[in-house]
Parts: sequence; structure tokens; C-alpha cells
Amino acid sequence: MDDKRNHRIYCRLTSAEYGRFKTEVRKTYLSDSEYIRRKLLHPQMRIRSREETDLLNFVIGSLSQVNNNINQIARVMNALKGSGAVVIGSVAQRQLNQVEAILKEWNTFEGRLRQSLKSK
Repeated sequence: MDDKRNHRIYCRLTSAEYGRFKTEVRKTYLSDSEYIRRKLLHPQMRIRSREETDLLNFVIGSLSQVNNNINQIARVMNALKGSGAVVIGSVAQRQLNQVEAILKEWNTFEGRLRQSLKSK
């Protein structure tokens, strides 16, 4: 498949049309060309505003921090369990299992969110 963009389309707009176009593009982080491509090739896809993109980036960053914290907790609990220095009771073992399950869910959610952000 030829992935190079060798073809150009020239279009004339009135000042009002151009103003409206630029206003819409400025609401996003997209270039003029990318905005037009997305509108043309994926008309059903809603283009995210700058605010939405910033919020999603913040959420992903926060999820990464939470993920890191949960991972550190799981690592410590596993180290304690394996060292023999501390015997983990059934309650602590259930908590470790819950932490590991939460960590797995966070990883899945974060991956889906990142993929969603890339595709729109």
C-alpha cells in the first residue's frame, strides 16, 4: 500500500468559510491537513477538543501514577511473602490478590484509553 501523501487538493473558501474552518481547527491539536483528512475519511468520528485531549492525557498520567503505586505495593507484598520473614495470613493474601487484580484492570484500562486517544 502506498502510504505517501503525494496528492494535493486545492480549495477556495470565502473569508467567512475560512474563518469558520480555522476556528474549528484551533479547537483541536490537529493540523489543517489532518483535520480535513479525519473529517473526510472518518465522518462519523468526533474530533476531540484540546480540552478533552488535555483531560485524557491527565487521566492517563494519573492512571500511570496509580499503576506505579499499586505495582510497588504488590512487589513489597510478594517480597514479604517469599522471604519467609513474614507469614502472610489469609486476609493479607486476599488483599494481595485484590491488588494484583486491580493492577491488571488498570493496565487493561490504561491500554484501551491510550489506544482510544491515538485513534481519534
